[in-house]
Amino acid sequence: VAGLEGTGHHAWSEVWRSCAQSSSSSPCHLEEKLSCALYNNNTANLSLFLGFRQSTDQNLKVEEEIIGLFGECKKKQNAALFILNTVRESWNSGVCRTGMMSFPNFDGLDKTLQRPDVVQLAQLAEISQADLRILVLLRPTQQIIASTTKKRKFSDGNKLLEIAVLEANAHALYSQLRQLDPKFVICFDAYEHAIEASSFDGRTRLGAFLHPSLNATDNARSHWNASMSKIKKRNIPGDWYEPTPRGVQTPLQKLNAAVSLIADYCQLNNLTIR
Repeated sequence: VAGLEGTGHHAWSEVWRSCAQSSSSSPCHLEEKLSCALYNNNTANLSLFLGFRQSTDQNLKVEEEIIGLFGECKKKQNAALFILNTVRESWNSGVCRTGMMSFPNFDGLDKTLQRPDVVQLAQLAEISQADLRILVLLRPTQQIIASTTKKRKFSDGNKLLEIAVLEANAHALYSQLRQLDPKFVICFDAYEHAIEASSFDGRTRLGAFLHPSLNATDNARSHWNASMSKIKKRNIPGDWYEPTPRGVQTPLQKLNAAVSLIADYCQLNNLTIR
């Protein structure tokens, strides 16, 4: 799952947990070891997406570890959907702190650089002959800002700082998507369809993209619909949409332009579920 901070990663956490628990035949599996190797905010541990903190030799070591973990997943279950992020609640203690792996991920001095690299991940998946799928999360800019600065107080509630960090990460995500084969990418604004999540026609396309067995039988479709229904409509309180001061207008316009690049990429490649 690839998306800016504030685009709904926690909502998808509920979907994957429900999918993994819905039936013994469900393809959904929560993969802790591989996720921890991708992102571990504990500085004592190496991880792929924090390579800027590590030496070249350390990064090569992590890449080899991940190739091996992809191989282990294939041995465990030849036809499974392994969820690599957005399920941090059960893995955020002890030595492994994955977060949601959003763009960016966690606060801190290096916040702008703390983000996934789906291009690097795709390259390692190809070496491992693993079939990688990228679900890109879309959301209107004003809702992203309301979620990150008003609701959750990221960047200590500093709206200008959060806008600047999000703009940099929106450009990073867009750049990464441009380097991927679009057939492995799909885009979705879950909140746009949340009220009808359990009956929304696009869930068939999404399920088929993620794993064919999610729609293979009536029973499988029923379980997938039930999992999708975990995404609830977000009613943004009116007071979250504060008047935009003059000093914030230009940075917000720049962020909106960067967010639009991602949405336009999805639309131009016919990847957006409607």
